[in-house]
Amino acid sequence: MSHVITIASQKGGVGKTTTAVNLGASLGVIERRTLVIGLDPQCGLWLSFGRRREDLRGGFYDVVMNGMSPRRMIHGTEIEYLDFAPSNIWSNEEETAYLNTINENILMVKGIIDGIKDNYDYVLIDCPPSLGAITVAGMSAADYLIVPVQSEFYALKTIGRLIKAARVVGKKFNPNLKLLGFLLTMVDMRTAASREVAEDLRADLKGKVFDVYIPRNVRLSEVPKIGKPAILFDISSAGVKSYLELAEEIIQKVE
Repeated sequence: MSHVITIASQKGGVGKTTTAVNLGASLGVIERRTLVIGLDPQCGLWLSFGRRREDLRGGFYDVVMNGMSPRRMIHGTEIEYLDFAPSNIWSNEEETAYLNTINENILMVKGIIDGIKDNYDYVLIDCPPSLGAITVAGMSAADYLIVPVQSEFYALKTIGRLIKAARVVGKKFNPNLKLLGFLLTMVDMRTAASREVAEDLRADLKGKVFDVYIPRNVRLSEVPKIGKPAILFDISSAGVKSYLELAEEIIQKVE
C-alpha cells in the first residue's frame, strides 16, 4: 500500500525541501520504495541529487503542460529504493502557465500521482512556501500532511493559516487528508530560547508534534552543494540520525 505525504508550510526557510530529500533518503535506505516529487516552481530538488539541467529528461511541468508520461519524469538516485521527480520550470512564463493550469484543475496533481503511486511505498510531495494553488493541489493528492515548524517564537502564528487551509482542502477536495504531525526543524537545544519554543509548541499542539526533532546541522545545509542526501556523505551527523529516526516514527504511525 502506498502512502502519499505532502510536506507543506506557507513560510519559507523551514526545511521543506531538506525534509523531503533527507526523509526520502532515510526511507529508501530502510528499503521502503520512495518517490520524492518537487511541485515548487522554485525548487531545486534536482540539485540535491547531483543533477544538472541537461541531465533531466523531463519533470512535473512537462507532465502538467505537455502531456508527457508521468513515468518519464521519474529519475533514479544512488539509493536503490529512492527516486525523484523535479518540477523542471526554467522561466517566468513557464511558471505562470504552470500555476494557471493547476489553479484551473486542482485535482490534476492527484490524478498524476494516483497513476504512479502504486509503484512506491511512500510518495513525498515538496510544496512551495505559500498556501496557493500548488500547495492546495499537493494536499488534495495526499493521505497525510507533515508541517515543518522552525523553532522560533513566531512559529505558532505561522501555522494557524495552514491548519485552516488544510481543513478547507479536507472539505472541498480531500476528506481523507490527515495531519501526520508538526516537525520541529532547525532546533538548537543549546539555547534556552530554542528549548522554550520547542516545549511551548509541544504543549500547545498536544500529541501532534513528532517525537523526533531536526537539529540545526551544517551537513544538512550542504546537501544541494554536494549533490546528494546527507546520509550518503556523513551518516554519523546529527541531522542524518534525526531523519532516520523520523522515518522510523512515520513507519510506526502509518504502517
